[in-house]
Amino acid sequence: MVVGMMAVELPSMVCYNKIMEFYHTYNRGTEKRKIFLDNSDYLRGVHDLYEFNDVKAVINVNRRFDGSSTAINKNRLRERIINLATWCLMPNHYHLFSYPVVDNGLPKFHQKFGGGYTWFFNNKYKRNGVLFQGRYKKVQVTGDTQALQLICYIHSNPLELWKPNWKEKGLTDSETKDA
Repeated sequence: MVVGMMAVELPSMVCYNKIMEFYHTYNRGTEKRKIFLDNSDYLRGVHDLYEFNDVKAVINVNRRFDGSSTAINKNRLRERIINLATWCLMPNHYHLFSYPVVDNGLPKFHQKFGGGYTWFFNNKYKRNGVLFQGRYKKVQVTGDTQALQLICYIHSNPLELWKPNWKEKGLTDSETKDA
């Protein structure tokens, strides 16, 4: 599992008396199958979060990325589709907290990210067909309290892998130091 925060300055949820359109978007593998099988899959997923977040087409991404490095074309001028604030890649699903910066930014980003990662996964594992369980899901975040709860939820999501049922049983002080 991989959890991260991008270096993005988040405006307040209320800006010039107009609500910002922040969203929690997520998707899982079809039939709840794993979509990240090893560390190189996670590395590719993190790479794709950056590389496909551009209004321009991404050309020959696989020639620049072999799964063993984070080869990103940093010299190319970029126009982001979304501002990605925080995210989490889990074995069979992912969560993103973001807001679009271009018209139809969420569907554009998810089409590129989902299609690109599916192509990589299918090619690597010699399979074909859909990887994700339908279209991504989205929930609009409507206030600072909901945003804070969502950030906590996204970042605590991987704890379930380390300590199942931690929400019900809690964590001891020694466990929080080891985490």
